[in-house]
Amino acid sequence: MSGEEEENAAELKIGDEFLKAKCLMNCEVALILDRKYEQLQQMSDDPMNQVSQ
Repeated sequence: MSGEEEENAAELKIGDEFLKAKCLMNCEVALILDRKYEQLQQMSDDPMNQVSQ
């Protein structure tokens, strides 16, 4: 092991090759968007993240 973190698209841990890519496959975009959607849902469910009006 070289001490690098393991890649995991579901957790948005992506490698240098991915970051330097000029285009993404649809399945890669879908994974990123799904994970981001889940994160936003969790934030909206957390009362500490609610904006008072």
